[in-house]
Amino acid sequence: MPMLISYRMCLMAAPIPLLALTIITFVDNPNLSKYPAAPIILVLITLLSFLTAYYLRKNKDVKKSPIYKCDKGTALLIASEFNFGLKSLKPGEELDDAEENIAFSLSFNSFGHCFQGGSAIFLFAAVHRDIVLPILKRPEGLILADLLANSMIVYPVYNIVKRGIKAGSTFATSSFCNNASEWGIGVVFAVYLGLLISAISGGKTEDPRKTLLLTRTQMLLNTIRLVSGTVLAIVSIAAAILFGHSWHINIDESHTDDR
Repeated sequence: MPMLISYRMCLMAAPIPLLALTIITFVDNPNLSKYPAAPIILVLITLLSFLTAYYLRKNKDVKKSPIYKCDKGTALLIASEFNFGLKSLKPGEELDDAEENIAFSLSFNSFGHCFQGGSAIFLFAAVHRDIVLPILKRPEGLILADLLANSMIVYPVYNIVKRGIKAGSTFATSSFCNNASEWGIGVVFAVYLGLLISAISGGKTEDPRKTLLLTRTQMLLNTIRLVSGTVLAIVSIAAAILFGHSWHINIDESHTDDR
């Protein structure tokens, strides 16, 4: 038990360096007033991680509460401009006309991409148990929630297909990166929020699908999740190939209709 308690104390302390770097970025960001959305959302993610650690630390039943670990790449999510250089030039444009390829430009589309990634919140059993069931009051609502969770793959698939077709030869300077990062921040925010909800619920891990849905339905939903994960992996591989194919293109040579 002391080891677990110490782990939770470390978990609570872990976001402190990220918060410090976030504050530094806020102070040193020359375009903060123009593009404040990404830093603000990442600060909220940091605060969610603090709250999650607090509720896990507060939980008296320490032995039964799960230990949550994030991917090592999470440490790289430092609030910044999310600036991916310059966008591809449209036919007839010169280099001076190029727009900055920055995520979260305070537009409807930016937050729409983020919202779609946020459907990852429905991957958590605690959300199914403590939010979906009380609201919908029917076991069938769990099927809807699971399908909503899998809908998070729709935008990455659309994004890679659209950019691959419209800007395959200039993919590295297309809008893929900033759009995908907006979606990705939505996923990360949803994951942190899901962890917080799980911690508030006492760290319970039982999945209501296993007791309220038929075995055949459970198997179907699990298969859909597996397919969704496979599709995301394929999208990542396709993006890597397209990046490698177009990385050598200079911005003043990359004319495309894609934005």
